[in-house]
Amino acid sequence: MDAVTLSRSITASIEELARETDQVRISDTLHRYLEAIRKFHHYSLSNQLLIALQRPEATQVAGFQAWMQKFKRQVRRGEKGISIFAPILVQKPQVLQDKQEIGVYPQAVKAFSACRGFRVVYVFDITQTDGEPIPAAPEWHDLEKDEELERGLCSLALHRGIQIEYVQDLGGAQGISCGGTIKLLEGAGTRVLVHELVHELLAHYSQESRSTLSRQQREIEADAAAYVVSRHFHMAGAMIPNYLALWQACGGDILSCMDRVREISTRMITFVEDFRKKDPSQLNIAS
Repeated sequence: MDAVTLSRSITASIEELARETDQVRISDTLHRYLEAIRKFHHYSLSNQLLIALQRPEATQVAGFQAWMQKFKRQVRRGEKGISIFAPILVQKPQVLQDKQEIGVYPQAVKAFSACRGFRVVYVFDITQTDGEPIPAAPEWHDLEKDEELERGLCSLALHRGIQIEYVQDLGGAQGISCGGTIKLLEGAGTRVLVHELVHELLAHYSQESRSTLSRQQREIEADAAAYVVSRHFHMAGAMIPNYLALWQACGGDILSCMDRVREISTRMITFVEDFRKKDPSQLNIAS
């Protein structure tokens, strides 16, 4: 395939991904899931660590009353709570001078909350409760494999000095880019390798990248390129729109990354196609 034809094909794939992602965003499945997720409290890092230490398999955590009132679920009798710290807040008056009310109410009093310490409270994982089901997220795990494509991608990683490790657990993730090392969950699909390799090639792990690109933007670039590469080599890439929709990405966000996605996709596709034709030891890819 010549360069012009490849560029047009990549552009068409990115535009198709934008349309498919917008369709997922307006689906009832995603809407119900996001509404449920918004009801969960976001715990501090220290409390997240406490939860992980006491119940490593915990996924969705809430307090006793929250399970009943927000989710219509009941904590089962005899379940042991997960202890975390909650702030002790007290209301303190603050006297404010109100220039408009001078002569009538020379001083205005406003209450504000102050933390005077912490107390231990208990939360419970969803597996400790019974009741109405929590809406499930659209499926985003992709197990589709292409062994020949993976060999080309591994050769590309080798030429760039990137190590690939296969592990049994990544805390719910399928792959992680660690800056020079890619960790993949055993059994993860080929698309995951493409995704993490894009993170590496675009140096998404660098301080410069993290200061200029949001986490959402980095994920869009990685999975949009994974979609393009997957489609070029006749893989479905069917779960990618779900993944991007869960990151709250819309079609416009994807199209705004068009140039960077097209560039990195072209480099990866060209390398893999050359890998299939030539001795891998003779190949290289531009930095």
